[in-house]
Amino acid sequence: MNTQLELQNFIQQKVAEYLKKPAGEIEMATPLSEYGIDSVSAVSLCADLEDLIGIDVEPTLAWDYPTIEKMAEFLTEEQQSQVA
Repeated sequence: MNTQLELQNFIQQKVAEYLKKPAGEIEMATPLSEYGIDSVSAVSLCADLEDLIGIDVEPTLAWDYPTIEKMAEFLTEEQQSQVA
């Protein structure tokens, strides 16, 4: 199981890769839409997260939880509910 901080760092790194920016320029509390994340990148992010955490991630994740913080918080809870 990944911690919320590990998930935040993973998502930040992936978003930075998609945008071709340094990870340090991607803020945890800024909505991803403000960075110009498109639907293709959002779906790719969901697939990458599925590979990392081993549970299904809905392709609407980036819209339902628009910041890295919110996304990681939700995914941490999902992982915990899968274990329980």
